Amino acid sequence: RSSDLQSIKMVKLTKSTKKFSKKHLARTIENRKTAQKINKTKERKLEKALARDEAKKVGQNVSNNRQDKKTLEEMNIDEFMEQGFADAMENGALSEDELPMSDVENHTDPKQTKKEKQNKTLDAKQSNPKNSKPSKPDTKSGKQPKGKKVAAEVSSEEDEDEMNQHKQELQSLKDKDPEFFRFLEENDQELLGFGEGDEEDEEEDGEALDHEDADEHEEEGTTKEKKKKKKQPNNIVLTASLLAEIQHSALKEFSLNGLKKLIVAFRSACHLHEHADIEDAKLRKGDNHLASYTIHESSLFNKLMLFCLNHIGDIFNHHLFGEVKPDEDVSSRDVTKSPKYKKVQLFIKTFINNLLHFLGQLTEPEMLAFVFQRVSKLIHLLLPFVKALRKLIKITLPVWGSNPSQDVRVHAFLLIRAIAMKAPAPFPELCLKGIYLTYVRYSKFLSWKNFENIVFMSNCVAEIYGIDMSLSYQHAFVYIRQMGIHLRNAIIAKGKDALQAVYNWQFLNCLRVWSKILGRFSKENELGSLIYPFVQITFGVLKLRPTSKYYPLRFHCIRFLNELAASTHVFIPVAPYLLEVLNSSDVIKKPKPSTTKPLDYGISLKVPDTLMKTKSFQEGAVTEVVSLLTTHLAVYSQSIAFPELSLPAVMFLKKRQKTLPPNVRKPVQQLLERIEQTNKWITNRRANSELTPKDLEKCLAFASTKEESPLTKIAHELTKKRDQEQGNKIAAELEKKQEWSSGQDEEDDDDNDDERTVGKKRKLETKHQRDASEEEDDDQAEDEEEEDEDDEEEEEE
Repeated sequence: RSSDLQSIKMVKLTKSTKKFSKKHLARTIENRKTAQKINKTKERKLEKALARDEAKKVGQNVSNNRQDKKTLEEMNIDEFMEQGFADAMENGALSEDELPMSDVENHTDPKQTKKEKQNKTLDAKQSNPKNSKPSKPDTKSGKQPKGKKVAAEVSSEEDEDEMNQHKQELQSLKDKDPEFFRFLEENDQELLGFGEGDEEDEEEDGEALDHEDADEHEEEGTTKEKKKKKKQPNNIVLTASLLAEIQHSALKEFSLNGLKKLIVAFRSACHLHEHADIEDAKLRKGDNHLASYTIHESSLFNKLMLFCLNHIGDIFNHHLFGEVKPDEDVSSRDVTKSPKYKKVQLFIKTFINNLLHFLGQLTEPEMLAFVFQRVSKLIHLLLPFVKALRKLIKITLPVWGSNPSQDVRVHAFLLIRAIAMKAPAPFPELCLKGIYLTYVRYSKFLSWKNFENIVFMSNCVAEIYGIDMSLSYQHAFVYIRQMGIHLRNAIIAKGKDALQAVYNWQFLNCLRVWSKILGRFSKENELGSLIYPFVQITFGVLKLRPTSKYYPLRFHCIRFLNELAASTHVFIPVAPYLLEVLNSSDVIKKPKPSTTKPLDYGISLKVPDTLMKTKSFQEGAVTEVVSLLTTHLAVYSQSIAFPELSLPAVMFLKKRQKTLPPNVRKPVQQLLERIEQTNKWITNRRANSELTPKDLEKCLAFASTKEESPLTKIAHELTKKRDQEQGNKIAAELEKKQEWSSGQDEEDDDDNDDERTVGKKRKLETKHQRDASEEEDDDQAEDEEEEDEDDEEEEEE
């Protein structure tokens, strides 16, 4: 060994080779020698066993030739094989050289099946004994092959000595190198257990093979029949009497078997036109009659679904919590802490999965509203099932955002709110994120048709964000920051595409919803710190393209800021951006004649080129400025500093009033009169009170009077008037929609009524022509960027 190591050192070795030679080389060489010695012992033992077997076989063949031949019925399989070869020898079919060397050569592999063993032994006469190979004994299982007894049964003193020597070598190997011995235990059990278990195989009963071979076909037949029965469940036709029996057993007797049948029937109803899933096969547990139900009558389907949705909660609550009083609320309890939860866990899971499958296929508004209402009362049963709860949120959010029925959307929102309030983390966060992104996804456009839906969704989002203020602050910070990033990119890029990324209804609706959220819940919590960045982002949107073409967008942003200021009583200086409109040349100059329909500022983002500098444009812009400025000043009209606050606006309006066109001077004059009245009212109140600037608390209490100022009264009147106009426009859109649908119905039903159909078609054609003309105007306005640049230069001058 030392000489080998010296020869290795003479060669230039790598670092890994040196490390191996230093630590593992000697042990590896010793292990290899030990393994070679064990293999030689094993081969020598096998050779001796084969030689003894050959000698015994030759002796048996000679003795059998001397005896009389037995009949086939008296022979066993060993005698049959021996007699067959003896006959072949006598007939000259086989020579002495072709005589099989041992029975081991014709022995079957122990890994083969019983049928293969029988076939091989019966066909042994036709096989070529030269090609057969000796099979090794199954040392892993400790069993010898059945059939003939091989020569290993006969043991001698030499074998015992060799076996003892082999065991001693293994024991010494275990002491010297336990790691290598452990490796042999894991990878070569045959070497360690060589020769063991032979004595046990000698005592096996030979008759067991006959019994096993005889009973094998019967066992296979019975197992196949059982599998066929399990694979072919019975489909029971659900009748009224059977449904009544199931309902009575589940609700009155509170039987688990009745509950099982009810859930299986409910599953069949949910998959009425499909093949029922086999995901809940554990439910049946061999009960073949509970496989599924076939429902042929719609009345039974309705009874079953209504019964399950109305009473399944009471049934589960009884099994979980026992008898529940009618006035007792169990929705706040944890169902997993009930001792009987494991018994009904599978039932609850199966019911919920099938209910969600049924809910995902519903389209009728009444049925959707009813199912959402019932599911809201089963939230405590859904809480342990995370995947089902995620799937429920995924199904509910699109329905809340896009369903045309207001009732359905209300119940969908109530379900989302219940999940956000009762479910543990991370479901409140998923509800906050999901409802906001759904709102953004379905608020890309604004018209009088979907105006109410946009307002409803924004109120719902604000309601959800009022549940957990700390969690709401995290989401609000992220989304407001995203709006700031979009605005920054638009300022840097200075292109049409960058401008469209901000000047769109989706971005403005985001400003709408965050103004509501900050206005409702910013007092005494973390959301108050987000008011300043939100206001700065809104001002950045106003100043991104300060031209008269985008005055409608400016009015929308200022309206959001006024609502935020009214809710938080934070001073937001929006007056300069309003007075800037009255200083525009497009509003001051003499209007040009036009017959185009006036612009609707409520659902517009920009002014078409055909309406620029027209009379309708000037009147609408001045009216919006007066209304928004009145609302802005009315927020601070009860403040002790209102006279000083309103002074710049009063001075500007008095100066600009003379240069305005005659058709827009009247609203400005009315606003000035209201401001002067409010100034006198505040001055009289200040004169009657003894207040100094250092008394901050008294100054704040000065504005908390219940008496309304003159400016506040006119602001309320303008708000009511504006709401009434919006309601009329929404109603007009609904009437147009009804006319359109009724016109289509009449065309389908009454083809002979030409006068009515022609008249309605003309109305619809005129409507489409107006819409098309407005769209063409909008397209022309988008393409003409040069005029926008000229307007910017005029504004700068």
